[in-house]
Parts: sequence; structure tokens; C-alpha cells
Amino acid sequence: MELNKKLIVSFPILSGIMWGSSGVFVRTLNEFGFNSISIFTLKLIPSTIILLILLFLFDRKSLKIDLKDLWIFIGAGISGLLLSTICFNEATLNASLSLASILLGLSPIFALIISASFFNEKITSKKVSCLILALIGCLLVSEILEATSSFRWTSWGILSGILSALFWGIYGLFSKIAFEKNYSALTITFYSFLICSIGLAPFTEWGLTGTFITNSIIPNTIFILIYAVLTAILPYFLFNFGLKHMDNGKATILYGGAEPISATIFGALLFSEYPSILNLIGIILTIIALSILVSSNEP
Repeated sequence: MELNKKLIVSFPILSGIMWGSSGVFVRTLNEFGFNSISIFTLKLIPSTIILLILLFLFDRKSLKIDLKDLWIFIGAGISGLLLSTICFNEATLNASLSLASILLGLSPIFALIISASFFNEKITSKKVSCLILALIGCLLVSEILEATSSFRWTSWGILSGILSALFWGIYGLFSKIAFEKNYSALTITFYSFLICSIGLAPFTEWGLTGTFITNSIIPNTIFILIYAVLTAILPYFLFNFGLKHMDNGKATILYGGAEPISATIFGALLFSEYPSILNLIGIILTIIALSILVSSNEP
């Protein structure tokens, strides 16, 4: 039983690691000419189709929802999933990957406030201490305190990053409401994706999408599928599944701490945004904070 609890706690962390890789795909697609909405749609619609096929074949009961609860999935899909991702995409395009990640890392603050307000979840001293330690670590990781050649920022990039954190906290709110109505993590993930896909389809650059795929059919099709699975299906499912078994605040702290570390590693490996000594100290502090929270018996 204890092993299962530790395994479940790792799910938001894995979600953050996978989300941290999204900047790699976003930049690649942006260089090809895609805007933020099309970049998001390019992973969302394939993700929706893949989930629909899998659920239809193996778990049809997860496709059933009560129409009176549709507002929950609209809230999760539009307010949380759509707006959070578009804002994060804008942040990665207008700032360093590490800075975009530290701003998204503010989401636990919003999550704690929202959870305490709507679900009476306790804001414990351990959660606050781990959150502060993780934020300090993420701050060091972000290079805000340093003047390096690889560090970039704009006012719009910072605002977009803060908004992405706020909307992610809102996503957790709607997901919790859905769990209280006994919907599964797969149901929440699928319908959030479906609603966003329907809303975004008319605004997507389909001509450019066709050009991108036909430009190199097999490699670019595989690229899109990996983008969908790695930065949409798996992270959203893992976060939702973890959220079902713990407080929104705790899940978001775990997610928010892992994501900037992952983004920093990808930034270093692929974009020559190499971590400094302060970055490494920040990574260590963040890992310590996450370790304390993981070992905690708090929900």
C-alpha cells in the first residue's frame, strides 16, 4: 500500500518532466511558421483522436458523462487547458525556456489558494515550506539573478508565464470538481481535449499543417505523434490521476517543481542554454523540496 502511495505521488512529477519538454516542440513548430493556437491544436487534435480510439476499444464507460456536468469539462478544457497552454507557448517564444518554466512554477501558489477557498484543503506549514524552497530553487534555475547570454525575457513573456500558472491552477479546480462527481482521470482528460479541439479547429492553420506534414511525411508525422503523446496525453492523464489521490496544492507543487528542472535540461541539451552554478544549486534545492513533500504523509 505504501509503495502504491509513493508511486501515485510520482505521477505529478512525471507530468512536470514531460511538460518540460514541450518548449522543444513549440520552438521547432514556431520556426516553421506556426502560431501559438496552431501549435497547441497540432498536439491536441491527434491526442483527442488517439484517446477516443483507445477508450472506445478498451474503456467505453469512460466516455459516458451527464450533460448537466458538461460545464465542468468546458471549464477544465477552456479556462485551464487551453488558456494555460497558449500562455505557456507565448512565454516560451518570448523568454528563455527556464524563465517560462519558473513563471509556470508559480501555479502552486494559485492552486493552494483555490483549493483552500473551494475545497477547504489545509495549507499546512510543510506545504508552504516546500513551496517556498521549490520556488527559490526554480528562481535560481531560471537565471533571473544572472546576466547570461542565453537568458531572454520580455514583458509579454513574463505576463504570459504568470497567466499560464493561474490558468493551470484553475484546471486543477475543475478537475477536482469532476473527481467529486466520480469521473475518472481518462474521462476528464478526453473531454477537456475534445472541447478544446472543437473550439480551436476553425482557427488552426490547416494549410500550413498540410505543408508541414507533406514536407517530410514520415518524420513529421512521427514528430506530431510524439508531441501529442509526450506533452498532452501522458502528462495530463498522470497529473489528473495524481490529483485524484492528493490535494490540488500538493500535486501542483510536485508538478511545478519538476517542470523547470526538465525544461532547463532540455534547454541546455538542445538550445545551448547551459545551467550555471546557481542553476545547479536551484535544481538541488527543488529536488530537496520535492523529496520532502513526497515522503510526507500529508494528502
